[in-house]
Amino acid sequence: MTFPETMQAIIAERQRQIAKFGDANIGGSGMGDADRVAVMTEELGEVAREVVDLRWLALSPEEVARKRANLKAELVQLAACCVGFLEAMK
Repeated sequence: MTFPETMQAIIAERQRQIAKFGDANIGGSGMGDADRVAVMTEELGEVAREVVDLRWLALSPEEVARKRANLKAELVQLAACCVGFLEAMK
């Protein structure tokens, strides 16, 4: 992904989070800092799972492609959560 594509994906994910969760989204006033860290940790765990699977599992080329796509999606979600946390620090 290019830098503009990456930023566009993160913005789109933030918009999806806001639409889905309303004020309870990670950047909203309905969530405290400890909750935000918990959400970000959960997302980081999903990133870690994909990386570990790619490193240690004997995967077919199709499975590798699927895992790499999942990894990209999880990284975008994690980045969007970080942006939301920053938004909350008004």
